Amino acid sequence: MADGNSEFDLHIWKQRAEGGRPDRYTVGVWQNGRILPLCHIQPLNNAIAAIQNALLQAGAQAIPPAPARKDNKNILSSLLRAIF
Repeated sequence: MADGNSEFDLHIWKQRAEGGRPDRYTVGVWQNGRILPLCHIQPLNNAIAAIQNALLQAGAQAIPPAPARKDNKNILSSLLRAIF
C-alpha cells in the first residue's frame, strides 16, 4: 500500500495433540492468490514467533514496539484458543 500500512490474510491450522502433548500450529499468509508458509506444525510459541517475524519483515519494525509485557504471549495464546 502507498501509505506504508499492510494487511495480512492469515491462515492458521491447529493440529490437536494427544497424550498431554501441546497442540501444534501451521501458519501461512495469503499473498497474490497463494499461501506462503510461515511455520509448519510448530508449538504455539514458535507459531507466534513466526507471525511476529513476518510482521517485522513487512515493515512493522518502523513502529516502536510496545513495552515488553510478560503477559503478551498469554493474551495471544488466549486469542488463538478462543478462535479454535
